[in-house]
Amino acid sequence: MPQDNMCATYLNYTDIFIPYGYSIEIITQYISSNLTALTKIPDSDCRPVAITLYCLKSFPKCNNYTTFPVVLPSSPCRSTCENMVSKCQVFLPLIDPNFTCTNTTSDGNQEYPVTDSNYTLGPFNQSVACAAGASNVEAPVTCISPLVPLSKDEIAGKDGYIETVEGCYLPCGIEIMTESQYRAKRVTEMILYTISGVAGIYFLLTFGLFPNKLTHKMIIICFLGVTSIFLVLSYIVQESKKNFRCNDDEPGRYANSQNAPLCVLSGVFFQIGGFGTIMFLILFSFDFYMNMTMRKFEYFKHASIGLWLFILLMALVPIKHYASSIGSAGCWIDDQSNMFYQYFCFYVPVYLGTLLMIYFVGHSFYKVYGMTKLFKSLNDRRILLLNIRSVVFLIVILFNITFASMYPLYVTYNSESYSAPIEEYVLCLYTSEVPSKCPHPILPHFDLRYINVFTMAINGVCGIIGFGIDPLVLSIYRESNRLRYILAKLGIAWGDNLLVYSNKSHTTDSGSGSGSGSGSGSDRSNSRRSRGISLKTLKPSSTTYDNIQNVESTTTSDEEADISTNVQSNSIQVIQEKTNPDLSD
Repeated sequence: MPQDNMCATYLNYTDIFIPYGYSIEIITQYISSNLTALTKIPDSDCRPVAITLYCLKSFPKCNNYTTFPVVLPSSPCRSTCENMVSKCQVFLPLIDPNFTCTNTTSDGNQEYPVTDSNYTLGPFNQSVACAAGASNVEAPVTCISPLVPLSKDEIAGKDGYIETVEGCYLPCGIEIMTESQYRAKRVTEMILYTISGVAGIYFLLTFGLFPNKLTHKMIIICFLGVTSIFLVLSYIVQESKKNFRCNDDEPGRYANSQNAPLCVLSGVFFQIGGFGTIMFLILFSFDFYMNMTMRKFEYFKHASIGLWLFILLMALVPIKHYASSIGSAGCWIDDQSNMFYQYFCFYVPVYLGTLLMIYFVGHSFYKVYGMTKLFKSLNDRRILLLNIRSVVFLIVILFNITFASMYPLYVTYNSESYSAPIEEYVLCLYTSEVPSKCPHPILPHFDLRYINVFTMAINGVCGIIGFGIDPLVLSIYRESNRLRYILAKLGIAWGDNLLVYSNKSHTTDSGSGSGSGSGSGSDRSNSRRSRGISLKTLKPSSTTYDNIQNVESTTTSDEEADISTNVQSNSIQVIQEKTNPDLSD
């Protein structure tokens, strides 16, 4: 066997059996195209064993015997064939779609014998041992464009690379979706994040700056406005640079905390925004639960400060582990080397909080359901509808939280389905006559990734529906001293001649007896009856909401302010005290 022959390094013998009428040159020329195709197999385990088996078959070992003047070939051993099948299962269609290790030859021998092949030579039988070929041989491979060739020294101590063939890495920023999918995702993100940014500013102004007195609900809405803005900032950072996920100075390497400060900034903003939104929605559900059960949230201030510190801590602890990947839009906590930070800083607290939220929402829904009969008897379903809207809003938010927290975990533990298209793409590069025509890999489950975009970016839309469209908003703007001051500076009159009521004025309209506590029993009875009628006949008006703000301004504690602005707790109080429903809003 000439040493320049490609098969020379894969055979542990030099005496080759040449059939009559053939030569090594003829055989080499005949098998060269197939052998070249095998050298392009993009798998360092499969490639050498496939080439070894093909060379053993094409250049069998020659065995000389002194008993009779003949030479006999050795067939490849069954173990060599089975080793190739186990390591090249994915590439068998490329080698031979009908390949099997149990075929027999025309003389009845096994094509790949377990140990020996038996030949009948007249009155004699001769056993010929099988050939195993050389061991520990590595077949060289060339990186085909656009794969990036990198040595182990070049990537030592670095991460963020996706190796396909040994020494060949997938280029960073390769397309993984169709053009229509990219367009739909891009437009959806732009619209929803724009709405979320506007909604965040709107929440801070409406529920933080303009109210004359803040309630727990208003403060939580402001917190959600801040976290929505952080999510928008993360989106702005990742859109500020073309190929944000890639490191320009290191081809083939995805951005991470080691090489891209913008990746860290985007990751921290996203963690504060996403994780913070989930935490404050859980706090909102708890506050809603406390109001529905008519209990005081005594440690709201401590809970708010502690939650903010916890959110910031969970964003800063993994600061060295933010990274992008082939399937990500921006940067988040890396899961390639260590899942600890994802579990510790996101999954565990979110899943525990979600369980609590399920309890709070479920209990609140039960309370609202139990109130339906009372409101039906009063013929005033307005407050009930507001309560139902709040519960529906929380259910939608609960779905968003559950999906957003489960989706990354689903991707992590189903990585094989995402790596299969990449393997097919690389196989096409190495087997196609025109590698540039190989279609780029399309990752599966675009529908899930698209829903994930919604759950992370739709917070502003949900907030507008859940918080922004509320009778309380009109009351805030009408009674706001700060807004009146700002508009006065602009020469605009606002809120003049507002009708102001006190609690006492509403309790004395039915007669003097009811207000002073004196008078006959019949007077008091008539008074009660008149107030009972007012529950059925009075409708909300603009004056009603003015009255609400006046009642709020006379409260003496945060708890009273919360009760005065919370439709659930007030609705219960209205029924119990049989007062005008306009004051219970």
